[in-house]
Amino acid sequence: MILQEERHRADYDPLARYVRAEVLVLIDNCEQAIKDLASAPRSDRKAFAVWVLFQKKR
Repeated sequence: MILQEERHRADYDPLARYVRAEVLVLIDNCEQAIKDLASAPRSDRKAFAVWVLFQKKR
């Protein structure tokens, strides 16, 4: 599952349960994604922002 889906699962699924090791992996993945985005060239960050804005809502 992608990180956003896990976040929604944690927020809205009353039956969702996580073990500590699983949560630590998810946190590491989030931190790495943030670092990767921050280190990307400005033009790539802008292109990503535009892509996100124009995604269809599911």
